[in-house]
Amino acid sequence: MSQSLVVAGPLELGEAWAAAAIRTLVCEGTKDASCRCRACQAGWDHHPDVHCLRPEPKTVRREAVTAAISHLWMRPLWGQAVVVAILEADRMTPEAQNHLLKVLEEPPPYAHLLLVTARPDQLLATVLSRCQLVRVRGGEEPEGLGGDPGGANWLEEADWPSALVRAAWAVRTRYLDTGRAELLQLWDLLWRLYRDAEQNGNEEIARALAREAWRRVRP
Repeated sequence: MSQSLVVAGPLELGEAWAAAAIRTLVCEGTKDASCRCRACQAGWDHHPDVHCLRPEPKTVRREAVTAAISHLWMRPLWGQAVVVAILEADRMTPEAQNHLLKVLEEPPPYAHLLLVTARPDQLLATVLSRCQLVRVRGGEEPEGLGGDPGGANWLEEADWPSALVRAAWAVRTRYLDTGRAELLQLWDLLWRLYRDAEQNGNEEIARALAREAWRRVRP
């Protein structure tokens, strides 16, 4: 994934997606539900390398953003990542959003910024253009893959990189529920295809590989 993400969708789903992403980034152990490393036991609200910012009370001002992103320039205390999550990011003032641009353009290698919003259209174009957009939609993550019984709608979506991200997280959730090794292999394949997609890989071949892999693990 990109170091800077806009997680767009209903706030509850967006926050759940962000929580899963943060756990993966800061986990120092096996990165699964049974992990008992100090990061997983602490939770993201009590981790020294994770900082969460919410509107106070209705907006997110530049001063709050300045304080939050100052953490991104500090090396991690526990693991290998520092994460700042701004919830309801559309409530940032224009001045606050502009203050993000420097860290979005040249983030430290260990820094990750998550902007969670139900209204991505309220973010400045200069912010959106510097972030990877991940859309989460109601009915998809709980179902696993695409919300349909076959679970393959994601294979046909036009926004291919975003579909790969959402499918990968859904596969991971199903793997944690079932422990099926082939799901873990599919998770790895989806992320490799995503990296290829970001580098202008052949989408037709990528879809064929993903379709064949999903056929093998389809319940």
